[in-house]
Amino acid sequence: MLVYLSKRIAIPNQVKLNCITWNRDQGWIATGGDAGLLKVLKLETPTGPDAKIMGIAAPSNLSMNQTLEGHNGRVICATWNPVFKKLTTSDENGLIIVWVLIKGVWYEEMINNRNKSVVKDMKWTVDGRKICIIYEDGAVIVGSVDGNRLWGKDLGMSLRFVEWSPDGKFILFVTADAEVWVYDNSGNKLRQMSLAAVESSVSEELVVVGIQWFALPAGKQSSTSSSDSCPSLFVAFDNGMILLSRGEVDKHQIVFDSELKLTCCRWDCSGTVLAVTGTIRGRNSHDGKSSNFIKFFDAYGKFLRGIRVPGDNIASFSWEGSGLRIALAVDSSIFFANIRPNYHWAYLGNTVVYAHTRYDRKESTVIFWDLVTLEANSKVISNLKFVCAAGDLCAVVWVEVSPDSANRDDQQDGSVDNKETYRVQLRNAIGAVIDSKTIPFSPKHVSICASIFIATNDRTVFTWLLPSNKDFDLTNERVQSKVRLFDIESVGLASAQSPETFKVNVDAITDRITCSAVSDKYLVIARKSGAITRFVLPHISPENTYSTKIEPFRIDLNCNSTRLSVIDISGVFSILDLEARVINDEDKAALGPHYGMKLSIERRDVWDMKWAEDNDEMIVIVEKTKMVVIRGESPEDPIISSGYLARFKDLEIKAVSLDDLLSHPDQPTKDSVVSFDSRLLRDAREMIISEGLVSTYHFINANPHSRLWTLLAHSALESLELDMAEKAFVRTGDYHGIQLVKQLRTMTDKMKSRAEVCVYLGRFDEAEGIYREIDRKDLAIQMRKKIGDFSRVVQLLQTGGGNDSLVKDAYDKIGEYYADRFKWKKSAQYFQQSRNLDKLADAYYRMESFDELSQLRLIVPDGTALLITLANRFESVGMHEEAVDCYIRSGNPKAAVDCCVTLNQWETALSLAEQHDFPQVEGLLNKFASELINKGKKLEAVELFRRANRPTEAALLIGDIAENAARKDLKPSFAKKLHVLAALEIERHRKKATDNLITQTMGGGTGGNLAQATAATLETLMMSSLDTQVTGGNNKKAAKAFGNAWRGAAAYHYYMLAQKQFYNENFDASMKTSIKLCEYDDVLEPKDIYKLLCLSSLKNKFYGTCSKAFVKLETLSTLSETEREEIQSLVVKIFVKNSPIDPVILPDVYTKCLDIGKPYKACIISGRAILDSDSYMCKSCRHPMLERERLSDGKVNGITNCPLCHNPLASNSSY
Repeated sequence: MLVYLSKRIAIPNQVKLNCITWNRDQGWIATGGDAGLLKVLKLETPTGPDAKIMGIAAPSNLSMNQTLEGHNGRVICATWNPVFKKLTTSDENGLIIVWVLIKGVWYEEMINNRNKSVVKDMKWTVDGRKICIIYEDGAVIVGSVDGNRLWGKDLGMSLRFVEWSPDGKFILFVTADAEVWVYDNSGNKLRQMSLAAVESSVSEELVVVGIQWFALPAGKQSSTSSSDSCPSLFVAFDNGMILLSRGEVDKHQIVFDSELKLTCCRWDCSGTVLAVTGTIRGRNSHDGKSSNFIKFFDAYGKFLRGIRVPGDNIASFSWEGSGLRIALAVDSSIFFANIRPNYHWAYLGNTVVYAHTRYDRKESTVIFWDLVTLEANSKVISNLKFVCAAGDLCAVVWVEVSPDSANRDDQQDGSVDNKETYRVQLRNAIGAVIDSKTIPFSPKHVSICASIFIATNDRTVFTWLLPSNKDFDLTNERVQSKVRLFDIESVGLASAQSPETFKVNVDAITDRITCSAVSDKYLVIARKSGAITRFVLPHISPENTYSTKIEPFRIDLNCNSTRLSVIDISGVFSILDLEARVINDEDKAALGPHYGMKLSIERRDVWDMKWAEDNDEMIVIVEKTKMVVIRGESPEDPIISSGYLARFKDLEIKAVSLDDLLSHPDQPTKDSVVSFDSRLLRDAREMIISEGLVSTYHFINANPHSRLWTLLAHSALESLELDMAEKAFVRTGDYHGIQLVKQLRTMTDKMKSRAEVCVYLGRFDEAEGIYREIDRKDLAIQMRKKIGDFSRVVQLLQTGGGNDSLVKDAYDKIGEYYADRFKWKKSAQYFQQSRNLDKLADAYYRMESFDELSQLRLIVPDGTALLITLANRFESVGMHEEAVDCYIRSGNPKAAVDCCVTLNQWETALSLAEQHDFPQVEGLLNKFASELINKGKKLEAVELFRRANRPTEAALLIGDIAENAARKDLKPSFAKKLHVLAALEIERHRKKATDNLITQTMGGGTGGNLAQATAATLETLMMSSLDTQVTGGNNKKAAKAFGNAWRGAAAYHYYMLAQKQFYNENFDASMKTSIKLCEYDDVLEPKDIYKLLCLSSLKNKFYGTCSKAFVKLETLSTLSETEREEIQSLVVKIFVKNSPIDPVILPDVYTKCLDIGKPYKACIISGRAILDSDSYMCKSCRHPMLERERLSDGKVNGITNCPLCHNPLASNSSY
């Protein structure tokens, strides 16, 4: 960065100033001084077409200069409330006045006078709603913006400063004893802040001269936490020590010496630059007179820049809201200093690369802005360090920080923390990464040319031969061999090593590297002592060392590497001729014993420079607010500008107003980039107009340059001076221009000749106007097609002329234009108009507009190759119906079947296989299902059978899973769910068959089709016999196997119902439900059935039924001898005391079911037999329930879902 004084405003009567503050939002400047002086000033904002590029360099006058009357004593404190646009001031008598702006004039709004002590400091909260006022005697008052007093307190200690935390929750009070106390916003003492600077200076009395806790403006909140952010709180002491902290509690405080006797300190508007003012004694002055300085440091205490300020004392200073200017109150004057920051930016080709960091993100956004298409590509990069560019490549340096090292302080010696990795990425003009490398140290300086990238710290140099280089072909070597490193302090400077063998030396050196420059031929390294060493590339061998008496801050090589421009640490610009032979060693301009001379040109306060790309003697510099072109050693007339130099070529300077660009980085405008003509180019233009082509020819012949000859040639073409144009084209070597002159000489129509000239000069609208004027629209259309302006071609064709094929071709070209830029929506619009179905389909696919793509397939003719492409794309996204349609229409049914198999659409696959005679699909289905079953994926196999419309196989497999769940896993509830699932699958198939029959009948199908449909339906219904039907013993297993769907579900339902009733001590209901289970001994384990029946009947005291159950249990063949003996012993104990007689005779249905397993209808709610009572049948599972049970099941309106299948019950199904 560079700082320079730009303006001075003198206060009348030489009244001494004591304070100054700059409103960051509205731009007002308030300054207070002796004798009650209080002024509010405002610098006018530059306007006009050149305001953006001139920026802070534009002349500015005072648009407001009002003296505010109200104070009688010395005004010592002033602070702004930018949110509510108020100014608060205080004088030495303790008088506080709040000022408000009304119709452009400042008036008193509120006055307060405590009359006991002097106000030492006042601070508003960030939101502007509270103000804290401290007095020298320790009194503290906190008030609201409307003048109400919120609370007051006497702290009992002498106070100097006060500061709010950014969130307004804490208040820091600074005492006269250099202590900082932390209070909450209600005035309660919390703790004393630890100050590392005080602890390290116990023998010295310190005085705090400033404290500030940086906070973003109201309404903006940072996303970074205090642990991973940079320091935001500083405490400055009069001895020059400054403490930086991340908050009121920070174990990693930073303390550094500013080497000044400090008077004032302030953060800039972004909280990244700290400015300090103070005095330093002159080293060579015998009178001991002090000099005023303002210095700038980054957020970690690294020195950036400093300048001397004239005057006796800097009382105060304040930053402008943009951070580009500072106002200093010096004696009885206000000085303004301009800041030229070191932005992260670069320029390559026609692309501006710039980086910015938003307040709500800690990452930097790097934008690649194309000046031709005006398209901006954003890339988010964390911990960005440097951006540089050359040719067609941009280098981005960033640091990858691990979570453990995020809180560590920067290394002072330039060494790398073992958890920080520095990387450099090569990116092209759109921000795409081409290649990347790791830098084994923390770089402090970088430079780049078309073939080499250089990074250095204080002593180590990292060189990377870029992959785009054509001169040094290293394709046969390892990629890592392109990187070389060397230590500037090493004895053998020629021994550059690879990263594998080189060891970075972290020892500090006094003569450190300050900057570097590189070209295709040479690498130049400058050091703090002024020594400049030139190395020959690509061998990196030292060629010569030049001695200067300055500390270089920035260096740059000209286009042929013969001259080196230097800006030193003080902003002084000079040029070194590296090839000049030294004749006299005692010459003051000599830089070495043999070669190197310093040119006589020297300029001060220079902050940017750029060599011409096509002239080794021309360079443009920016000093303060002026841009100056230097040719040889002669400067041209300056131009007012604050733009950063991007390019100097063809006597034209391109500058970028980064100040304006970064004020709205997401919306760059082209007027932020401005081109300036050098004086030679301006003089040539003026001479063509005033003196004609012949005089201009002699002028250019005396000052030859290709751009001037081109200007003369173009001017001659415009006036059809073909001989002069030919001479100029010959001097520039422009073969195409010479051919144009020959073509024009053969043309007899001057209007057509002028049109051709306009086309050559790029004035296409003017050329079109000429063609249309001579009624040659065809030539205008041909011209527009040649330059690729197909939008205009369409417009011309729509006004008449041409044919449909030309219009179609134009729409195609426009669509391709947008497709090349990945603007698929726009390209689809034009492909639709051109009826280019292939490219339209591609656009829809890339847009993921599959609905439109599905509609497009309907208009594609059968048998075309596009159908295959569409089918593949539909298949890739799982749209099997559309894919099958495209495959069938393209004449490839096998691909359609394969698509269905791939997408697991087996029903469609089997249907297509049957239609097109592909029997192998059936075997593939069975093989696939077997593999799933063998892998234990039975549920996936069930889903496979369902998709293949195989309900019987699905139901059987579900039944197997259910049995395993009940018997092995002891999960009867899960088994019931699986049986219900199997039954629903069979019901779905049965309903589908019935619906097909109805459809065939209602649709008037043929007799053969109806017969087939009827037969299939009857077969399905027969397989789906109801569980409530009476089946013999021989038919039970068959019923289970062929889809007696609800039998298994009913078995587990009654089994769980009996268990529930038993544990609810409803033993009678449990016994009767257990009797119902006797007909399900093929589904359930008979031993479990009869054990449950024994228990429930015993508890119900139905000893006759209990006796029969024990008989059944004893006769089971599955019992072991031990179990049988235990049962017999138990029977004896029970029936010795109780006779095997039931207290009540059970109905016959229970007795027959228990004796011979005869089924009967039972209520699925209670398990009781349904005899003559009203019952209700579920429409889904067709199982009955007693009406009285349904209506008295504990709910007002009865149960709403079937207890067996859980489907909703119809409103009336009684029978």
